[in-house]
Amino acid sequence: MTISPPDAWTFGRVLCGQPLNGESDTLAEPLKAMAVYLAAVPVANRQAHWQAMLAARPDRDELVKALADVDPLGPAPQVQPVRFATMADVRRLVATTPWTWELWIAANRIFGVGGFEGTGKTRFFMDLVRRIWHGLEWPDGQKATLPPGTPSLWLCADGHHDELVGLLPAFDLPDEAVVFPATPEEPYEGTDLDQPDLIKPGGTLETAIATVKPGLVVIDSLTYATGRDLCSQDQMKTLKSPLVHLVQKYKTNIC
Repeated sequence: MTISPPDAWTFGRVLCGQPLNGESDTLAEPLKAMAVYLAAVPVANRQAHWQAMLAARPDRDELVKALADVDPLGPAPQVQPVRFATMADVRRLVATTPWTWELWIAANRIFGVGGFEGTGKTRFFMDLVRRIWHGLEWPDGQKATLPPGTPSLWLCADGHHDELVGLLPAFDLPDEAVVFPATPEEPYEGTDLDQPDLIKPGGTLETAIATVKPGLVVIDSLTYATGRDLCSQDQMKTLKSPLVHLVQKYKTNIC
């Protein structure tokens, strides 16, 4: 049970036999029922009854601490009003620039590249990885926006890890330019976005992003990264939500 300071103060007042002005009526159950029972017991006997109640509660340590942290003989604790986010809170977290690649890749966003099988999606992204790693201009001539040596994270959902190994020399990239969300012992893992250990908060994907700090996270391809119906808004929502959390928290892009 989570007990707030005002509730702890109210309950403490009941235990001490101090007067109340209707505060006990606002207690949440089962605290309210416990307070009503204790209020009917002579003040001298309340501590003994309270100890008996505690013996039957798995949260007794939390309750004892909550009551010890308040002074039932002093004024009621003041609870700070809940503050909700405003645009100022968003402004504090947004990137200094709204674009990773101006007019093409918005900063800290999920974006997509579509194309038929075999039309060069993987090689297009490998070229972006090359430009990011070497600090080169973007394809349209815009200046680099990420520091040289920034790696990229790649989910090989198509099972083409070996193809990427062969592509690295052609794109003048070292092995460390492309990182997989998998252990060194099992580098072919980390490709299934339906696998809880990969996508859950604090899972392999989040750990990899937090550690590697990639300029780009490539899911290649989404068709084979999930068994969800890509045309179903309901099904895709469950996939989009954790990915949105990752791009916003770690200031990266997921494609």
